Amino acid sequence: MTNALHVAWVTLLDRIVHAKGRVPLRTPRGSTPVRTVD
Repeated sequence: MTNALHVAWVTLLDRIVHAKGRVPLRTPRGSTPVRTVD
């Protein structure tokens, strides 16, 4: 069970990192992209 939880957690963090990486492309003006999104 521990391994499954670890994999799920790492996958979740990876998705968050990728999501933040795409934020600048989504922001209209591109100013403070990280702070605009939760």
